[in-house]
Amino acid sequence: MNKNKKIHWLGVFIYLIFQVFALFFMRGLEHRNMETLFFSGKGLKDYRQFLNTFKEQKTILVKTNFPKGLTEAGYQDFETALRNLREKFPEVEVLGFFDVYKLAVKKDELSSVQEFIRNKPDLHLKFVGPDYLVFLSVFKEDVSPKEIQSFISQLQAQPFFSGQKVQIAGLPYINYLLDQYSGDIKTKLFPILFAVVFLATLLFTRDFLSSLILFIPALGSLSLTLAFTRQIYSSMNMVTSIVPLLIFVLNLSLAFHFYFAFLEYGSMRRALREKKIPFLLMVSTTAIGFGSLALSDIPAIREFGVLSFLSILLSSGLTFLWAYSLFPWRIEKEPKNLLAWVPASLFYNTWSRRIIVLLSLLLIPSSIWFFPKIPLNTDATSYFPKKSGLQENIRAVERELLGIPIAEVELLKKDRGEIDYDDLLILDKLENEILRDLEGHGGIISANQVIEEANYLYTGEKKLPPFELSYDTLKSQTLPVFQRQYPVQQR
Repeated sequence: MNKNKKIHWLGVFIYLIFQVFALFFMRGLEHRNMETLFFSGKGLKDYRQFLNTFKEQKTILVKTNFPKGLTEAGYQDFETALRNLREKFPEVEVLGFFDVYKLAVKKDELSSVQEFIRNKPDLHLKFVGPDYLVFLSVFKEDVSPKEIQSFISQLQAQPFFSGQKVQIAGLPYINYLLDQYSGDIKTKLFPILFAVVFLATLLFTRDFLSSLILFIPALGSLSLTLAFTRQIYSSMNMVTSIVPLLIFVLNLSLAFHFYFAFLEYGSMRRALREKKIPFLLMVSTTAIGFGSLALSDIPAIREFGVLSFLSILLSSGLTFLWAYSLFPWRIEKEPKNLLAWVPASLFYNTWSRRIIVLLSLLLIPSSIWFFPKIPLNTDATSYFPKKSGLQENIRAVERELLGIPIAEVELLKKDRGEIDYDDLLILDKLENEILRDLEGHGGIISANQVIEEANYLYTGEKKLPPFELSYDTLKSQTLPVFQRQYPVQQR
């Protein structure tokens, strides 16, 4: 084996070593989408500061429908399913209608519950209807996303719930769905993409070995990007999951550039001498263009920029190493009828320079005018397939039942003093004015609203009690989860 051949095989060996390391370091990569995904730097800082003083508990609402109407047997099966969930997940508070109102409801039976609802028609929590039952799951603030995913998976796998039409709403559930769809990209879309791309490459080259040599560096760039993601950010999200596909396509294009340059000049050394400036400009400008996103104020976009920049530079270098090492020894000549199936007439008629300049002058100001008019959609549910019905189900639960808070507000006095009962009465008046303005299209969940509900159960009047002592007494009778979720620091 001559010296040149040894050098080329050494290049292949180095390339394969990089790929082995990439496969090793990408292990354990997971998909994780948090509600803070598109927060800006300041917004994320404010949110974290808010969480330091207000221990937010994640919640999901689960509605189980009974198309033939709710019966006593269905109610008891529902309660049994809730007990099973409590046994499997003791760290999660699973609250049905009876759990919330057990101090006022006589028995945990459908007849007692329905009688109670008839006597108290203005209850805030509509957890029981003629053909549905609802329960609320509350996760502690330190629960991990994996534990929440496990809870939702177990819920859906239970025989009772799997046999019913179940609708779920809540940020943890939306994150769970986003994680699932992101995972499907890796397990379903990636293999389909690889197969289609390889077949397209084979169509271009009409040679299996040449197609394989072109395809391998693109595939290798994918594992390299996943390794970067795992080591730098630990997990992927719906934004960074695009990076591997982007790098795959870029490196396949780069391999084709090397391939046709090699065929044109008959030597990789000569091809590089003639084409090194275009190659370097293509890689560097692409890397800088995507890398500039690393300056974004939104962490998810910043992660996209960092991963793109690093992956483009290193994967391009490895693709060049692969092409330089293998093309001279495995691609000996131009395949017969290469691209003969592409009609030559496509390249006969081209636009003049004047038309190109004119179109550019028209398109640039047009894009400046259209860009601000493009709507910004940050509603994650709108990205789910319409045929799945997920968005409709989630919105129906939020609209018909308790609803999922879209804003959480912490109120402090200007002098940082403690809140007295007069302050609570003023705040209650403000809340009721907001509720009137919403006209049934939204709601408020607060300490005052919880106490009003408790007062309604005992006195039949849905308002705050006149005395602070009564307020504190009612507060002590409410569920601990509501006391933690909506605290009031009084003097």
